[in-house]
Amino acid sequence: MKNGISNNELRIAICISGALFIIAIVFGRLLASPAISTEVIQDLESTFTLLKGVHPLLLCLIIFINNALKSFLVILFGILAGIPGLIFVYANGVIIGIALSFAVSAKGWQLTVASMLPHGIIEIPLLLITVALSLLIGWESLRWLMRKQSNTKSKLSFGIATYLKLILPGLLLAALIETFATPLIVTALSN
Repeated sequence: MKNGISNNELRIAICISGALFIIAIVFGRLLASPAISTEVIQDLESTFTLLKGVHPLLLCLIIFINNALKSFLVILFGILAGIPGLIFVYANGVIIGIALSFAVSAKGWQLTVASMLPHGIIEIPLLLITVALSLLIGWESLRWLMRKQSNTKSKLSFGIATYLKLILPGLLLAALIETFATPLIVTALSN
């Protein structure tokens, strides 16, 4: 056990996060009627349109700050019984499921995978770790509310340390890949 979190606890929390993420992706794919897909894609496209003329370094910084801030808040607000983490992983899964449905039908599997995999292979595990930490902090908060022995402070400290040492650098790498490598791969496959 390190700082109040055992490897087994972390593994279980990551599995719970992963299971919920997969369920949400499947639900998103099932939910992806043409009307819903169009609405979600239009929202995403309006965001991308705003960012289209932005210098790549600034775009990278925007992506990084967005993901870093959300991840930090999910960990920090894990004290609210881990609920923000559950909402975060589920919402991301549903959006990915809907986007996958639309992208696969519009562009095919190869281009869809190429546009998500390079940075997603880093972002998704970091998302699951972030949510797992939120759940563990939330569990300790619930124990505290039930007047049981609780290690909320040590789990929150571990969560923040993990964020600084692992999640933050990983999100920077993912933002760099998403900004500079993914577009090159997609362009190469499109031609």
